[in-house]
Amino acid sequence: MLALTDSASNAIRELGARPELPDGIGIRISARADGSDGLVVAPTATPKSDDDVVESQGAQVFLDPAVAGLLDDMVLDATFDTNGRVRFVLASSMN
Repeated sequence: MLALTDSASNAIRELGARPELPDGIGIRISARADGSDGLVVAPTATPKSDDDVVESQGAQVFLDPAVAGLLDDMVLDATFDTNGRVRFVLASSMN
């Protein structure tokens, strides 16, 4: 199952604290709609009915079934740029 670093959990919780976004928001990771390589990470209030849900330290990540298996042994981390924008990064787990 996808693991979250403390930084990723904090970043997701901070998204939920923004007044323009609904309370309890999480992020959803899905495949690109055009079929190209890469993933889409977007804030969302609720998972889709077939999403896997990963919870860590009060943060929620919703995984599209098409990518959930690919992320099984991955770790989601977050970094911030100089403007305070969050960048989510996936890395292989060291387990």
